[in-house]
Amino acid sequence: MRLSEDKIKEALLQPDLDVRDTAIRYFSHSTDLDSTVMSLAIQAIEKYGRTTAFSFTHHLNFLPQTEQTISWVVSELQRDLDAPPEEKYFYYMNLSRLLWQTDIPLIAPRAAEILDAPHFHAKEQSAFRDRLEMSTWSGDTCWKALLAYCEANKDKTNIEQFDLGHGLRIVKALVPHAHEYQGHAIGVLAQKIREFRDDPRIWLQPLLAHLAGHMRWAAASALLAGNLGNPCRFLTDQSLFALAKIGTEEVVSIVCEPFRRASQEYRLDAADLLCKIHLDSAVDRALILLPQETDLSIRMTLCEALIDHFSFEGIEPVRQFIARNELTPDLRELRSRLIAACKIMGTRFPEFDAWEAEVREDAHNERKPLRLLKTMTYEADGDLGSLLQKLQAVFPPQPQRPVDKPPRPASSNSHWTRIGKSSPKKPDRVGRNDPCPCGSGKKFKVCCLRT
Repeated sequence: MRLSEDKIKEALLQPDLDVRDTAIRYFSHSTDLDSTVMSLAIQAIEKYGRTTAFSFTHHLNFLPQTEQTISWVVSELQRDLDAPPEEKYFYYMNLSRLLWQTDIPLIAPRAAEILDAPHFHAKEQSAFRDRLEMSTWSGDTCWKALLAYCEANKDKTNIEQFDLGHGLRIVKALVPHAHEYQGHAIGVLAQKIREFRDDPRIWLQPLLAHLAGHMRWAAASALLAGNLGNPCRFLTDQSLFALAKIGTEEVVSIVCEPFRRASQEYRLDAADLLCKIHLDSAVDRALILLPQETDLSIRMTLCEALIDHFSFEGIEPVRQFIARNELTPDLRELRSRLIAACKIMGTRFPEFDAWEAEVREDAHNERKPLRLLKTMTYEADGDLGSLLQKLQAVFPPQPQRPVDKPPRPASSNSHWTRIGKSSPKKPDRVGRNDPCPCGSGKKFKVCCLRT
């Protein structure tokens, strides 16, 4: 039904960039602790170049690390890279971020060496020091710090005002002690928030959802699934992360059982989750749900799930979906993913050659705006507000096409909803569901892609 992971690993060393990107994206979403993937990624970097082996090195941050791979990362931060400034910026920043996100036993013995590395990103040093300090905290200290941090930020009205990185570092520090707090955490996740303003749970619940994912608490699966389609996107995204990490047959069943009668927002989130759980049952559900779904965006996401899992049965329905619909930028991205997946799977279809040529042209046309995005991010030095101003200056908002249904009425919680802004088109070779290259930690489709 699906291509074996050994074959997908082989694609990490293939000559085509789109093939390598597709393979590394698959493993960055994997719940398996396969430490050989990072070693293969390093081989690709050594073979094809530091800034050309993969379009975005942030995928490396989600791979399991070993002492050997951490040694390689540290050595990279000690060597000078001959590349344009913006390319060096992203390369060094992502490797620096990888280090503070890595398990403490792998980085603590080398802390001094890491901090002294000449290309260890300055803004990531404080995060690294945070991880080291928090690793000495007791479980009680971690739990109290998490509660206090959420309480101190209860008046914040959006994610841009909240230091998400610091909150996630507290969660990471809590992981070794988390079994002591499982009951408390699940109890908080079960609470219903009726008014978002001035309630620390607007931050506490998402961070505890993140913790549930790290701990793979199956007991929280139903509560987390209930957050799909929630107007608080931070809670939804962290619940998606957790459900993908738990990644069991039970999760697939719990999420898909209400699919047909659920809201559009829920179905879109559930389809997104099916992209991330690497099980045959996820493919089976996508194949069943696709012909019954009428919403174009949800159908497209279900197609992404079939492609992302390298499903042989999924090729034909995805091909038909692309052939029968208007070739929008999102559909072009889907087509490029289909072509790359088919290369890895060693299979073809009637339009393959013509579509592959068009995909190459699309990639060529996207290089310039993508370089522009990287340059603006480098110039903004990772400051999201500054970057958004630059993007708005270059890509002024365009008027929206009229829609058939009336707009959603405003509410006191409207700052948490999916806001339908008028959105200039940005380069989306990154992938709508991938982390935004600006470093905000949010998905590209709800960050720089939509501004």
